[in-house]
Amino acid sequence: VEPEIAHENTHLREAVSAKRRLAVTLCYLASTAEYPTIGNLFGVSRSFVCQCIKEVCHAIAKQFPNHQMLSASLWVMTLRVIRGYEETWNFPMCVGAVDGTRIPMLAPNKNHTDYVN
Repeated sequence: VEPEIAHENTHLREAVSAKRRLAVTLCYLASTAEYPTIGNLFGVSRSFVCQCIKEVCHAIAKQFPNHQMLSASLWVMTLRVIRGYEETWNFPMCVGAVDGTRIPMLAPNKNHTDYVN
């Protein structure tokens, strides 16, 4: 997607690199952070973060024209599932779970009863 999201430098300022634009977008998509937080992490404005996310997502969608995007009704159902996981199990940003997966962990010596699996 680099050719789609790369901008040229001007005599006023240096353009934000395509790699950095992609990093801003991936950070937003992979977290629950808001625009100002991401802007602070990358040293850019909140409005740039918003513009960048739209631009990069559009470029990615353009690269995969045959890829099925979520329809409005499927998106609403997906949001319900996400909300259900968060409200029921306090597990945000989750769309599904793999059944039967268990990861054994050793509890720390202090407050070990809080870590019973």
